[in-house]
Amino acid sequence: MSPEPEVEQVSLRQRFLRPRTLVSFLIAIAIIVFMLTQFQIDLEKTWQSIASANLLLVLLAFLVYYASFPIRGLRWRILLRNAGTEGRLGVWDLTEIVYLSWFANCIVPAKLGDVYRGYLLKTSEGVTLSKTLGTILAERILDLLVLIVMMCAAGWWAFQGRLPDEVLFAFQFGLVLAALAVAGLVGMRFFGSVVRRFIPARFCDVYIRFEEGVLLSFKRLPTLVGLTLITWFSEVGRVYFVVLALGLQLDFGLVTFIALLEAVLTTLPITPAGLGFTEAGIIGVLIFAVPGMTREMASAVAAIDRLISYVSLVFFGLILFLVSKKTK
Repeated sequence: MSPEPEVEQVSLRQRFLRPRTLVSFLIAIAIIVFMLTQFQIDLEKTWQSIASANLLLVLLAFLVYYASFPIRGLRWRILLRNAGTEGRLGVWDLTEIVYLSWFANCIVPAKLGDVYRGYLLKTSEGVTLSKTLGTILAERILDLLVLIVMMCAAGWWAFQGRLPDEVLFAFQFGLVLAALAVAGLVGMRFFGSVVRRFIPARFCDVYIRFEEGVLLSFKRLPTLVGLTLITWFSEVGRVYFVVLALGLQLDFGLVTFIALLEAVLTTLPITPAGLGFTEAGIIGVLIFAVPGMTREMASAVAAIDRLISYVSLVFFGLILFLVSKKTK
């Protein structure tokens, strides 16, 4: 096989300072400002709700959320081992790289963090980038399939079968994505030789390694599904404890739906980690689905939850980025 092509350096500093990144943050700010004015949210009352939150339950939400990162590192190690490209890094090293990739997704748009993750593993271990990216795609497909099943079940439970048109559209969109993912895997498995005929010769070996990375990753599938369920339930646990911290008693199905909807919205490539869209989604669902829910209380839920799932990622991610040997 031909050697792996040289990898262009992925500089987060340069990407962060690009006009495209600035525009993406301006879009996020515009969405948040529009939401605050459109819903006529009283910021003083929102702050009072935030200040009254149970700090121990907020801390528990934080711990539950961060406990998922070693699980993600372990799952990626299994995927890499399945594909034969794990290198010498252990679970904690891989967890560090996963966390740095999430940090990257929080400060630059277009999900650059996934590419950055593959880049860090290649520069740290010299492993094949194309096959590594294949394992990351396999992980994303696994996440998507489990997410859609959980989200549909939670939405049906939360809305008792009476799905609003917006929720029904989200379900249909998710099911279409899941069907496309499965179709892509089947096509890659059974028609890969046909696809390779249309790929220029100099890229053919790279595609073969990428294809191997995707298809070989799905060994030990029950273990991978189990770990994926744990990571998604950590997202649910974070939202659940945030809700409890504010003294709310919400249906667990609704909490699960909100957490998984939030996960979907963070994947939107328009803004970093879906900033703006995610907050609007949380507030909108709470106001729509919970009788008597005030706009200020819904905003407090969104603010505390995103403090954990976004602001803390940026804060601790920046520290790790500055001190980590893997980013040098």
